[in-house]
Amino acid sequence: RHHRTPRVKARVLVGIASYLVVPVVQVRSTSEWSAIVSEATGECLDTILPAQQVDLYACVSDGHNERFRLESGLLAVGPGDEGPGGASRSGWCLRGLTAAQAGPLGVHTSIQAPCNKSDPQMQFTYEGQVLRSGVRGLCLQAGPAGNDTPLLLARCVAGSKSQQWTFTSMPSSKPFAPPVP
Repeated sequence: RHHRTPRVKARVLVGIASYLVVPVVQVRSTSEWSAIVSEATGECLDTILPAQQVDLYACVSDGHNERFRLESGLLAVGPGDEGPGGASRSGWCLRGLTAAQAGPLGVHTSIQAPCNKSDPQMQFTYEGQVLRSGVRGLCLQAGPAGNDTPLLLARCVAGSKSQQWTFTSMPSSKPFAPPVP
C-alpha cells in the first residue's frame, strides 16, 4: 500500500486586528480531528462559549473550539475541554437546524447536543465538498461572512460555495492557547 503525502497549501486566516498565515493540510479521512472550513467565508465551524451553539468564526491556529470529525455519519465535536468554559464536549455532535427551527429556540445557528445516530438532523455524508444532512434535500450551509456566521440546514443547491466545506487537519494533540479571562 502506498502512502501519499497530504497536499499542503497556505490559507490566510483573518484574526481580530491581525493577519496570520498557517499551512492547511488536507486530511486523508474526514474521521481525523479537523477544522471544517467554509469555502464561501473562509471561516471554521466553531462552538460558542458558553452556549451549546455551533456557528462559523475566524479560524485560529491552535484549533480551540474548532475540532470536529465525521464519525459514523455524525459530526463529532472535539475532545474534552477545548477552551475557556469547556464548550466543546466529548460525546456531543452537531445537530443541524433550519432557520425556521433556530428562531423559536432563540438561537441564530445550529447546536451541539449528545450524539444520537437515530436523529436525521445529526446525520451527515460528505461528498464533493458538500455535507448532506440526513434530512432529505438539506445541506449544511454557511450564512454571510462575519464572525458568528450562522450555520444552518438549507435546501441543497448544486455548486453553491455556501454549501462547500474543506476538512483541514487539526490533531487533538495540538496544544491550546491559555484561557482568556
